[in-house]
Amino acid sequence: MPNAGLEGRGRLRGERGACDVAQALAVGEVGIERAEAFEAFSVIHRATHPRRVGVACQRVPKMTDGGRRLLLSRSFPRGGGGAVGEYAMSGGRRIKVGTCEDMYYLRWDQRRKVTESDTDFEDPDILKVIRFRFPWPDEDGNAPGEFDDPFRGMRLWGVAVPDDVDHGTVQFSSANGYLVSLPCPEAGEVEAYHVGRNGYGGACSLVAQGWRGGRLVSIARCNGCRAQYRLEDGHELEAAAAIRSQADEQIHTADERGTEGNRDVGRRLHVVADRLLAGYELTIPAVSA
Repeated sequence: MPNAGLEGRGRLRGERGACDVAQALAVGEVGIERAEAFEAFSVIHRATHPRRVGVACQRVPKMTDGGRRLLLSRSFPRGGGGAVGEYAMSGGRRIKVGTCEDMYYLRWDQRRKVTESDTDFEDPDILKVIRFRFPWPDEDGNAPGEFDDPFRGMRLWGVAVPDDVDHGTVQFSSANGYLVSLPCPEAGEVEAYHVGRNGYGGACSLVAQGWRGGRLVSIARCNGCRAQYRLEDGHELEAAAAIRSQADEQIHTADERGTEGNRDVGRRLHVVADRLLAGYELTIPAVSA
């Protein structure tokens, strides 16, 4: 995630990593609230030694236990060095599995196939915070770390972002060099101005999975401000229905034109919808006994 204004401030190893994770938690779908994020940045920035990060975290009132543990793990990464990326061992080699709390290169069903990670994938408090790559069907043969697009998502056409999502801002620019940051258009219309849509990419996308409340829930992302949120309380059913609608359109096209490529796409989309919903019925334990 962007780290403007924070990178380079850390006096010693670990402080920068702590700030990275604090910022990630602040804008994520779980962790600390946006208002408390600024307090976290201020407290951690004043910590002149990595060992003080743990104490500093205790002063952030609404940070979860998982958030504190992530901050500490980034303050003392394995082997020293930078603390921005998350690395692990797989197949006898060191691979990158993610950044901050986003495991961009690791699926939920692969979490026990990696070792020597600074993040404990068996810790229930950590699992409350981190997000895993969504299991896209065309990537079923990929090993941990062997994924190309870390930000891959699927547009959920016709699905709106829930009203209670805490949106951020969107930066608009002109060819003459003007820049302005405005409230996310997906948060609703603002009386002072109107935002048109040309080549619109939809309101949100399916992007990840996370273990939340004893279920493997899917995570969506606002396509405007990139805010991430859980698909719960019926929103997961709406998302699955939207995906199945796209799938049926592809299969219908195949029936009309004899294009088997469309049929294959439609079948894969139905698998995506199946996997989205399957996590909510997951019965295997989140951690090993």
